[in-house]
Amino acid sequence: MVRLKALQELSLRNCRSLSRLSPYVGKLSFLRNLSTYLVGEERGFLLEELGPLKLKRDLHIKHTERVKSVNDVEEANMSCKQLNKLTLTRGRFREGKLEGNYKKVLEVLQPCNETQSLRVEGYDGARYPEWMSCSSFRYLTYLVFWD
Repeated sequence: MVRLKALQELSLRNCRSLSRLSPYVGKLSFLRNLSTYLVGEERGFLLEELGPLKLKRDLHIKHTERVKSVNDVEEANMSCKQLNKLTLTRGRFREGKLEGNYKKVLEVLQPCNETQSLRVEGYDGARYPEWMSCSSFRYLTYLVFWD
């Protein structure tokens, strides 16, 4: 897929059986709309692949439990994406040693100020991430913390 250099939109809506994307999506430098990103556990499938992309509109990031490093989240540069709607989904499988890390990951996974809709699925924290108290989310009209 990385040979599709001019690709601007990749819609994966209703692809429920999809278990992974092609590696190195971050090399699709013209990609502006990506409906779904499935986080993997090895290079080429990490969250950091989103870093160089100038994404707009809606994005659903699945398998956020696979993010092992806060550095991957920082490299993804989510606060610079112009997303209207962001959905973060955590899988049901939860491994004890990643629990504390997941809360740190959510803390760094701050959406951009223009985000209008934010849904976090699989959230089991006792408190909200610190960025939730930021007054710059003036466009946020829809907020769901589920499960």
